[in-house]
Amino acid sequence: MRKIKGLVFGLAALMAAGAPAAGVYAAPANFGSPAIVSQKELPDDCSDPKTEVTFTNAAAVINFTVTEENKIEQAENVNDILALTLTPDTEYAVKVDGVDKVITTDGDNVYVDEMTLVDYVTECVSTTETAVDITIDTTLSKVLSGFKKAYAVAMGDMDYSVVVGDVTFKNLFYAAGEFETDLNDETEVIFTYEDGTLVFDGDYVDELSGLGEGATVELIGGHDIQAVEAKECTPYEVGEIAHYDCTKCGKHFADEKGNEELTEDQVFVYPFAAEEVGGIGEFDGVYYAVGEDRVCDSSKNGAVCGFVDDQKGWHIAKNGIVNLDFNGFATVGSSEMYFQKGSIAKKLTGAVQGTPTGKSKGTYYVSKGKLSTTYKGFAKVGSSWYLFAKGTINKNKTGAVSGVIDGKKNWYYVKSGKFINTFKGIQKVGSSQYFFKNGAMDKTYNGTFKSGSTTYVIKAGKVVGTK
Repeated sequence: MRKIKGLVFGLAALMAAGAPAAGVYAAPANFGSPAIVSQKELPDDCSDPKTEVTFTNAAAVINFTVTEENKIEQAENVNDILALTLTPDTEYAVKVDGVDKVITTDGDNVYVDEMTLVDYVTECVSTTETAVDITIDTTLSKVLSGFKKAYAVAMGDMDYSVVVGDVTFKNLFYAAGEFETDLNDETEVIFTYEDGTLVFDGDYVDELSGLGEGATVELIGGHDIQAVEAKECTPYEVGEIAHYDCTKCGKHFADEKGNEELTEDQVFVYPFAAEEVGGIGEFDGVYYAVGEDRVCDSSKNGAVCGFVDDQKGWHIAKNGIVNLDFNGFATVGSSEMYFQKGSIAKKLTGAVQGTPTGKSKGTYYVSKGKLSTTYKGFAKVGSSWYLFAKGTINKNKTGAVSGVIDGKKNWYYVKSGKFINTFKGIQKVGSSQYFFKNGAMDKTYNGTFKSGSTTYVIKAGKVVGTK
C-alpha cells in the first residue's frame, strides 16, 4: 500500500466506514419525523449533563469532495482509507455525482467502473473546478465503527461530512477514545461511541433532535431547567428578568442549557437598594419603609430613619408608606418626639397638642421637638398662656404663680392652670398679699383696692393694711 501523504486526524476513519454490500444495505430512515427526545430521571446533585443518543436504523449519508486542486493526492488518500476499511472483493453501492455506482477493493486499490479510484478521478475530474462527489449511504453506527477502526489515518484538508436527518457532523475525527466534531457548523463538541450509543459531554438535546425517528435522544444528569417569565417589580414585590431556573439546586441561568449562570442581583429586579434595608426608599415618587427582602415593609407603623430628598432623618410610616404630612407624636428609640410635616420638629420648643405613646390626647410641652416630662412653667397655647407641670397643663392650680410670660418674669394669676389676663384683685404670695392687675402682680401700684366689704391699703403693690 502507498504511504498516505499529508494526512492529519480528520475524515480518515469516517471514510473507512464499512458500507454494506450492494443490494444488502437498508434504505435510509424516514427523516420526516423528529428523533424521540426524552429525559431520564435526574440525579439530585445536578451532575454535569450528558446527552445520550441511541440509534436503531438511522441512516447516515457520508459526503466528501475531490476537487481539481491537489486532486491526485486527495484521490490517493481516499483510496488508501477505503482500502483499509472496506472488505475486499465486496461490492458497495455508492453515488458518484448523484449517479448510482458500485465500488470494490482488492485491499490495495479501490475501483470505480473497473477503474482505480485514482485513475477515475484523473480522467473524470475536468481541469475546471468541477468536483466529484462520492456518497456512501449506510447507518451511523457502521460509520462510527469503521471510523474507530481506521483512526490512525486521516483525510487531511478534504471537505467531508456525515449527515443524519437534519443533523450534520463536520470535521469529525477520532483519537484517544473520543470523537470530536463540529455539530451543524456550530461549536466543537466531544462524544464517545460504544455499542450503538453516542454520549455527548453536555446538553445537546436541541441540536440532536433532528436526527430522525431512527434515534432516541435523552438528557442525563445536569440541571432540571425551567423557563421563568419576566416580571415587573412593584414596591411590594421583587421583579425578575426572563431567565431559567434549576428546580433542583435553585441556580439561575441566562440560557436554557444552563451554561451561563446568573447571580441573584442579575436575575431579580429589586424596588429598593440593599443599603436602604431597614430605612427608607423611593419608588415612583413615593417613599416606603424598606424591609429585609428589599420591598416595602407593609407592617411598619411608626418612626423610620432614612433619606428623603437626599436628607437623612426620622419620618413616620403607616402600613409601610412614609407620610410626609404627618403631624404628631411618635416614639424614636427611647424618646417621644413631635413631628411636623413628616419630620421631627427640631426647632420647636413650646406647647403642642397630640397623643404621646401611652398617654391620652392633650397639650404637652416639647423642647427641640422632644417631649419634656419635667418641664415646669408657662407656655403659650394658641393665644393663651398655661401653666405646665411635668410637661402638661397643671389644671389643678389656681392662684398666684411665679413664671415668665412674653419674656417677663413675674407673679401671675392662673385659674385651673390658665393665665387669666383679665384678673384684678388681691392674691397671696408666700405670707404676704399683693395687688394684681391684668393677671400680673403690679408693684407700681400705690393706693387702695376695695374687694367686697374690705378695703386694702397698697404700697408698691403690696398690701400693708386694711380699713
